[in-house]
Amino acid sequence: MSSQLLGALVLFILFVYIMVSKIPNWVGYFIMAPLAILLGCCTSGDVTGVLNSSTLHLLVIIGMFSGLIGAAHLDVPMGDFIDKITGGEDSHNKELKTMILLFIFASFFSWFLQNNYLTLSLLPVLFTISKRQKVSHSKLILFTIFATTLGGACTLIGTPTNIFASAALQEVGLEPLKFFDFIFVGLPVMILGGIYMIAARKFFPSYEEELPEEYRGEVEKRELTKEERKKLKACAIAFISFVVSLALESLYGFFLPPFTWGYLMLVGMMLFGGFSPKEIIKCAKTDLIFQFSTSVLMVKIISNSGLSDLLGGFIANTLQGQTNIYLITAILFLGALSLTSFVNNKSTAMILAPIAISIANAMGANPQAMVLTIAVGSGCSFLTPFASATNYMLVPYTNLKFTDFIKAGLPLAVINCICCVVILPIFFPYF
Repeated sequence: MSSQLLGALVLFILFVYIMVSKIPNWVGYFIMAPLAILLGCCTSGDVTGVLNSSTLHLLVIIGMFSGLIGAAHLDVPMGDFIDKITGGEDSHNKELKTMILLFIFASFFSWFLQNNYLTLSLLPVLFTISKRQKVSHSKLILFTIFATTLGGACTLIGTPTNIFASAALQEVGLEPLKFFDFIFVGLPVMILGGIYMIAARKFFPSYEEELPEEYRGEVEKRELTKEERKKLKACAIAFISFVVSLALESLYGFFLPPFTWGYLMLVGMMLFGGFSPKEIIKCAKTDLIFQFSTSVLMVKIISNSGLSDLLGGFIANTLQGQTNIYLITAILFLGALSLTSFVNNKSTAMILAPIAISIANAMGANPQAMVLTIAVGSGCSFLTPFASATNYMLVPYTNLKFTDFIKAGLPLAVINCICCVVILPIFFPYF
């Protein structure tokens, strides 16, 4: 075992300890960054590059919008609308109705929007539901992460994992996967997973926790001033515009990166919406930025150390001489599931899809079928807080622990595995 690989394992153990201990998660970046450089797992450029990713900018923007929505009292009409469609404030089984509607909305729209974008845009709504219904916002966020992950797995564009898996085929001159090739496994998993999530909603982790400061107070039933109405209107227009940019980026590719458009909207709120620079900057939470960066740094450490390549090689060796299509499917799926739990789903697809194509060529098998199995397994990002960008972008807004993902997500991983092994060889046979 190389010193770099050993260093990565030590840092991974340290990372898990930070995640489950009482050490503030954001402190992890300042502990792990110098150690990663000293142990040869990252360069100084890798460490600082973590703080300059487009995903981090999106996290900053959505955090600022979430705070401004609360400060502008836009959560009040949001809450009124949610109460109306769930039967009113005193409706029987209100939480059940809310969870069903939330799952249907989140899972279906993630067919056409990347699941991380959709979950981020729902964050202010989740804070509003938490405030109105006195439900743990950590519980709601984890529920929504899983719902959008299940829905996003149904189509080519629902998650970056599927896009990267399909691109691997195209790069070697093979026919790429089609938009709905994923639905044969994805839809049964979404339905069964949704039934489990709604039936077991009480088992999702629930914490006694405070909402962000802007959402804590109860707004008095009074006529808003002209200045307050101006802020509310500006906040609504800017946030809707930002969400539209996310949708356009997912579907067509936007002429500006969504985070750039988001910054422009924030500037517009300052210039024309009545918000002061201080009000806007106050909503940029530095602790969330560094908590997110801790998870991204761990992903970088694992990728640089060769730990991911080691697992990929193990899968290739295990499949040598195998002809049982169900066993092949299980090995590919479990290998991808294991790797995605430590690396993240996009990186797993990028690493394992070319390996799957090589294995298929050596075995005379259908490469599309093997790559599709890798995509399904890679997208099964339910077991750790850094298994996908969706997970580590949203965790900083919660009090979720490492073990919460395993407890709530393991049944979803089992459902995915069974459906993949049973269904996929029928519609996409290897031989």
